[in-house]
Amino acid sequence: MDENGGEDDGGGGNTAELAEEDEVEIPFANMLISTNENIHFSSSAYSDRPMSAVMQNTEADETDFIALLDPGSTHHIFRQRAFFNEIDFSKRLSMTMANSSSLQTLGTGSVTIRFKGPNTVFDITLKNCLYAPSAPINLISVGSLNDKGIDFISNDKGVYLHYRDTHPKLPGLTIKAFKRGRLPYINCRYVLPDGKTLSKGDPFTRDTPIPENDSVACVAVPLPSPELWHQRFGHLGKDATKVILTMDYATGIKYSGQFSKEICPPCIIAKRPRHSHPYIGNWATAIGELLHIDTCGPFPVQTPHHERYFFIVLDDYSNFGFTFLLKHKNDVLEHFLIVEAFLQTALWE
Repeated sequence: MDENGGEDDGGGGNTAELAEEDEVEIPFANMLISTNENIHFSSSAYSDRPMSAVMQNTEADETDFIALLDPGSTHHIFRQRAFFNEIDFSKRLSMTMANSSSLQTLGTGSVTIRFKGPNTVFDITLKNCLYAPSAPINLISVGSLNDKGIDFISNDKGVYLHYRDTHPKLPGLTIKAFKRGRLPYINCRYVLPDGKTLSKGDPFTRDTPIPENDSVACVAVPLPSPELWHQRFGHLGKDATKVILTMDYATGIKYSGQFSKEICPPCIIAKRPRHSHPYIGNWATAIGELLHIDTCGPFPVQTPHHERYFFIVLDDYSNFGFTFLLKHKNDVLEHFLIVEAFLQTALWE
């Protein structure tokens, strides 16, 4: 493979070609050409899977799909629960989409994808995939593939996934995808875990259709949820948010979904009562033992007697304070001696 993503003329490299536009309905016809007759491989975060185990799967254990190669996605996202080898439902995330909407994921797990051709079969196990039944289409994260040594190449010759020459299992292998509506897609054959099957009538046996021409491919923007309106209103109270959305106080506001009773963390943090200042240090044990002193000024506006400064003294033990107005800052010492003499003689000595 050359640096522009084209195919080498020599026969020494590995090349996996997915069907072009006129072959979408036959995803794996003449897809793979390889000089390696026995491949022991699983990609990405990727536990090895022996070839013998791969060959034991039957056609009933496989389902063809089209997935979007998304350079903007940080995770692989799949809609179908049946394709997950396992799911950890405790790891739920809220994904922010490009249109600023929120996509809720219900769990995290691994998904196995099979590539097969006339002479070669290998599986890729994608780990840390997100299960999101509300996603409009399955997404394969280009960024995640890059982290595992698989480069995404797009030019006027086509779209490719290329395994770097330093890849430990399939160095130099190239998988050719296709574009529709200026978006890159790849044909996938998902390997169902043992014991899971999909009937021909299952609505998930074929993914979201892609456009047949170069028209714009887009996803409908979902209506904002009540939780999003709560945030847009500056974290207004939940009851007040519900009143605004359901009553006639405003027009043109649309929403979808249920009103959640879950606690909003930003509301708890920002609206909680202020805590008292922590106690640090030691209090004075006698009057005059510790004095807090400060001088402020000069101020642009003078008093009627032309003072521009003030000098304050606070006794730490009694909390008794003194304030003096000063014309000049060098008058501080004179007034401090007055306070000191007062504390020592006039009251407590």
